Amino acid sequence: MFFYFFNYFILNKKLDKIAISTYRKVPFHNFEHALNVRKAFSEISNSLGINSKVLDVLWVAAIFHDSWHLYELKSTDEEKACQLTSKILEKLEYSNTDIDKIINLIMWTVFLERGNISDFDQMIIADSDISSIWKDYNVFLKSTARLYIETLKQEDYPSESWIIIFFKNTLNWFFWLLTSITWKKDNPFLLSNTSKIFPNFVENRDKLSNDINNNHNHLINIVKHEWKYFYWNELILFEEFNL
Repeated sequence: MFFYFFNYFILNKKLDKIAISTYRKVPFHNFEHALNVRKAFSEISNSLGINSKVLDVLWVAAIFHDSWHLYELKSTDEEKACQLTSKILEKLEYSNTDIDKIINLIMWTVFLERGNISDFDQMIIADSDISSIWKDYNVFLKSTARLYIETLKQEDYPSESWIIIFFKNTLNWFFWLLTSITWKKDNPFLLSNTSKIFPNFVENRDKLSNDINNNHNHLINIVKHEWKYFYWNELILFEEFNL
């Protein structure tokens, strides 16, 4: 399996170069996130014995799943990603069957669709999407901070009161809702083997609850640090991509 991923990576540098051009330089839904999701997917699928054909499709879905996201989040972002990714894959001469499969997998990364997932491949891509930020609590906080910044207009400065509200909503919506729609107490994942690879869910949830209640400045400083990084380095761009 290791040699499969190594060879696949070497042979698909062209695909990565195309994929990176489809990501806007926004705080969270960027190419770095796509790479992290693909890495999580590699770890999850490594012990599952998936055949190479299925791996090909999942690999492409992981790298394109959040492409074309705008700076201000919209509910139609995934739909646009699917439309434009389809055009790219057609030019790369992917079969209609594979394109349909990839687009289907991308749509199952929509958070609230997890409760309707029943297909094994859908479970892998959905788990990869959320597990990529949970290996380390500091990575989780940085990712949540970036997601908050992405909900702002570009010129807005983070409000301290809204930062805490956002983290509270994350605790209630992202953690508690996630476990309810996957029908597993203290387990947000659809696959049991994902829980073994990323076992820190409960620990991260409890740390976040403690920071929200007792350590506001810690959360506020993380958000302000990330905001300054993106703002002052002029990484937030509004460019259109030519297909």
